[in-house]
This record gives sequence, structure tokens and C-alpha cells, in this order.
Amino acid sequence: MARATKNQFLKGVSGKVGNNFVIKNYDGDRIVVANKGKKRKKNSAKQEAHFTNFMYANKYASLALEAPAVRALYESRAKFTKGNAQNLMVRDFLLAPEIYAIELENYTGAAGEIIRIRAADDFKIVSLSVTISVNTKIIEKGEAQLRGKKGLWRYFTTVKNSHPARTVITALAMDIPQNKTTASLKCRNIVGEQSWILNPKDPKGLKRMKELHKGK
Repeated sequence: MARATKNQFLKGVSGKVGNNFVIKNYDGDRIVVANKGKKRKKNSAKQEAHFTNFMYANKYASLALEAPAVRALYESRAKFTKGNAQNLMVRDFLLAPEIYAIELENYTGAAGEIIRIRAADDFKIVSLSVTISVNTKIIEKGEAQLRGKKGLWRYFTTVKNSHPARTVITALAMDIPQNKTTASLKCRNIVGEQSWILNPKDPKGLKRMKELHKGK
């Protein structure tokens, strides 16, 4: 970009020069010769989706601020961060819960056995349900219970399952904005200890799993 002040040759001149330059004349006193700006390209589908999600996130934050009980939850957490309640609301809307593992210990299909699910959210998981099915037929479904602050949820089976080796166990986690995440463990053709782990080759996933086991 070039500038010329009180240039007699360019006095009163403004507009495009060919396809490369633009002359801008500010009251004849200051003249700027600049490269012609490129026409903005149309946003990609990914960019449009991002803008739409962010718009909905701000709408959620506006509604949450008007709900005293919900607002209080975010405000209490915001005290320990550099942001404010609205920042947390927007972030919570944009980030869904993550399920890191589904674990079975000596599963035989009997009632009263434990299924462990390890899950986390950037703010809070409000419910985690478990569905047990065989050949797409639902055997039972219910809510898991959070144990402590380690991201560990436990579900106790209530119905006898006669086909444990063909069982599919599905966990569904939901946060305050009602983002939902599901994960499924397909039991192998053996009875006993089995587990499903999110992205077992992903270092970040394994690191988070270890943190949950340690209670961080």
C-alpha cells in the first residue's frame, strides 16, 4: 500500500485502477493507493455449521440466565474460573459429554451384577442411562448412579439375561443443555470381564481415562 499527501496528479482521483489497485481520496488531503481487496468467498458448510451452533449456544445462555436454578449452578462454578457464567453456558452447550469406558466384571447375565461406565463433561452430566439388549431386543433399561467425583457411574442389572455372550450394553450420557452421547459394548462370545474404551490408540483418551480412574 502506498500513500501520497496533497498529490497534484492524483487530486480528486478515486476508484479502481485496472484489476490490481484502488485509489482512495480522503477530501483531497490524504490519498491512499492500495491493492484491490479480494472478494470474500462464501462460507463453507463447516463454517456455517459452526456459526449456527454458536448462535444456538448464545441463545441457550440467554435462556439459562433467566432460569434462577440453572444460573446459580453456572455462577457457582464461574467463581473458580477466569470467565463468567455466560461463558460457561456457551461452552457447555458446544461440548457434549464424553464416555470413556464401559466395563463389565465377571458378567454372567444374572440380576444384581455391576456395569461400570466412566464418563465426563466440561460442566456436569445430569443423567446416564444404560440399555441392555440381545439381538436388538431390549432386556432392560435404567439409570446409572454416580459414585463419588471420579466420573464413575454404576448400573446394577435387575433382569436375568439368558444370552450374556450376545449382549449389547449401551450407555447414554446427557448434560444440562441436553447434549447426548452414546457408546456401546458388544459382548464377545465369552462370559467374564470385558471392556470398551474410547479411542484406545488415542493418547488424549487414555490420559483422560487414567485421570478418571485416579479421581481427578
